[in-house]
Amino acid sequence: MQDAECDRANVPRALFMDHVFAHLLMTYGAKNMVTEFAACLMVTVRRHKAFDLRLEVSYTLICQLHYCLSTN
Repeated sequence: MQDAECDRANVPRALFMDHVFAHLLMTYGAKNMVTEFAACLMVTVRRHKAFDLRLEVSYTLICQLHYCLSTN
């Protein structure tokens, strides 16, 4: 749901991690594939995060996503 739809429905807004997980799950179809892809993405972003603040923020969010996936 988009933020405006969430506001109208009086439900909490979706988190970035939820969007990323849903996208990866639709793309790869299995949680173990999503976990593997998130780990690869985390390594790649970590390698390049010093060059761009957006990558630094993305790295933090991807680490949280990977942690959530690996603990469930």
